[in-house]
Amino acid sequence: MCSIFSAASTREVDFYVQLLDGNKKAFSLPGNHKGQDLLRAVLNSIGVPEQQFFGLRYQDSRKTLQWVNVRKSVHSLVKCCRGGLSDLVGEKSCQLFLAIRFYPNDPCRELSETTR
Repeated sequence: MCSIFSAASTREVDFYVQLLDGNKKAFSLPGNHKGQDLLRAVLNSIGVPEQQFFGLRYQDSRKTLQWVNVRKSVHSLVKCCRGGLSDLVGEKSCQLFLAIRFYPNDPCRELSETTR
């Protein structure tokens, strides 16, 4: 299990998110924000309104992909994803991957072309 930093910390945390098309985007959030805030920022940046189908993943120290717990602070996430930092510099940064968490029953009924 990952240890949790003080939730009161507001120091900025940098994230590098690999999108579904392979492109990478950088994000920065105060450490006391939740994983849900990061997921919302990522999906808003690419224009995806149906956010319930997506999630963020990270690689742990055993090189296993894990889902980000959106209820925990982003500071705790940095500690969890240390295994995925091999190509990044800086102890307060983290490599994440945008992934499809749930598939809709009928993708044609989704409102957004981006989500389809």
